[in-house]
Amino acid sequence: MAHPRRRYLVYTLAEETEWSLDELATKLAAWETDTPDTDIATLTRQEMYTPLYHAHVPKLVDLDVIEFDTDTETITPGPHAVQVLTVLEGTGGSIDNRQVAHARSDFDRVGTQ
Repeated sequence: MAHPRRRYLVYTLAEETEWSLDELATKLAAWETDTPDTDIATLTRQEMYTPLYHAHVPKLVDLDVIEFDTDTETITPGPHAVQVLTVLEGTGGSIDNRQVAHARSDFDRVGTQ
């Protein structure tokens, strides 16, 4: 959980419980650049997709934080997702305030629509 992208990925599970890897790449690129999802270019999304697929997703799968369906490239919470999310939210201020702010603002927007 040391890498910010892995924390971002786990925070997305608080918003939705199922994501395609492409959706996650867009979401994480938007968070990292503080840009609306709709303004993320294809190249930027692809630059995010590659390390997610090859590094971050496999590590979180190994830790049972997420499950990854390789056929559909879909990510869902794993057996340890709730515990990890609880810890991240409980210590969010000391981990990365920006990640928590993005996750909460997206979650709040979804809840009011």
